[in-house]
Amino acid sequence: MPVQAGSKRNSVLEAALLAEAPRQWERFQKNRLKRVKGLPKWKRELEEIDSRVADAKAQAEELRRMYDPELMRINSLLERKLGSPIGGLRCPKCHEGDRGNKMNGKPWCFKCNVPLESPFQVKKRFPDVKVLPKTKRIETTFKRLDE
Repeated sequence: MPVQAGSKRNSVLEAALLAEAPRQWERFQKNRLKRVKGLPKWKRELEEIDSRVADAKAQAEELRRMYDPELMRINSLLERKLGSPIGGLRCPKCHEGDRGNKMNGKPWCFKCNVPLESPFQVKKRFPDVKVLPKTKRIETTFKRLDE
C-alpha cells in the first residue's frame, strides 16, 4: 500500500510541476527582456555580436571536423612541389624563409636588406641564372690555338 500512496504523491507533484513550468518560463522571458531593454544600446549590440561570433565558431569547428581527404591530398602535393607551406615568404636574393624580422611593418631580410616576397613573385622577377665557375670560364674562352 505505501508504494501506491508514494506513486500517487509523485504523480500529483509531477502534474503540479508540469502546470507551473510554462508560467515559470514566461516569467523568466519577461525578466530577461526587461534586463535586456535596460542595457545601453552598445551593450545590447555587443551581446548580439558575441552570440553571432559563438555561432560562427561552432560552425567553423563543425566544418573542421568534416575534412575532405581529396583536398588534404592536393594541399600536401602543392606543399611538396613548392618546398614550403603555401603563402610562405622568401627573400628574393638568398631565398631564405621568413624569420620574423620586420622593417616598417613589412617582413624583411636583414641579411640582404630587401623586403620578403611570396615564392611566386620571386620566380617571376628573378629567374635563376646559371653561371659557370671562373675556372671553367677561363678555360672555355681562352683556348690555345696550337692544340
